Amino acid sequence: MNEISKKEQPDAAAFNQSLTQQKIMTLQATVIALISSVLTLAGVAFFMVGSKELSLLEDDGSEFAIITLAVTLGATIISFVMPKYMSKIETHPPQASDSSPTDRAFARIQSQYIVRFGILEGAAVLGCVFFMIDTSIIHLFAIVPLFAGAALGFPTRQRVIDTYAKSIGETTASTTYSTPH
Repeated sequence: MNEISKKEQPDAAAFNQSLTQQKIMTLQATVIALISSVLTLAGVAFFMVGSKELSLLEDDGSEFAIITLAVTLGATIISFVMPKYMSKIETHPPQASDSSPTDRAFARIQSQYIVRFGILEGAAVLGCVFFMIDTSIIHLFAIVPLFAGAALGFPTRQRVIDTYAKSIGETTASTTYSTPH
């Protein structure tokens, strides 16, 4: 994995100019799909459990609760660490003429968001599966980090630009980039 060379990276303003609404909406649709899959599975889990007695924690299912807690905590930590690590590496090798530095930069950021939400989705799916096994509602708390991540880090245009700016060492706290006309 190659370190990204500084001279290949456009500044945040150039990145903003190349950032089309279609790219943002594609990334947003991907994140929504990851979240929707968990909601669908949780709905199926409730349907399958049906009228069985629900409890906060089953006595004989405590090993599942420990696994759910450990996986959810680990996934939450990894989902914040892994994208920062990914921003330092070239995740898509540069092609000769068919992609610009801004396209490659967006591909890195898109990968970061997909990895972050994919990791959280995995923990949430595991929680739903364990809920179907032992009907303990505590497993559904594995969904909370996914929704918190979506609420706090949904990929808006400004967040994508800020993520890019941080990855190249620029600060955008006082700069808001508008949609190019």
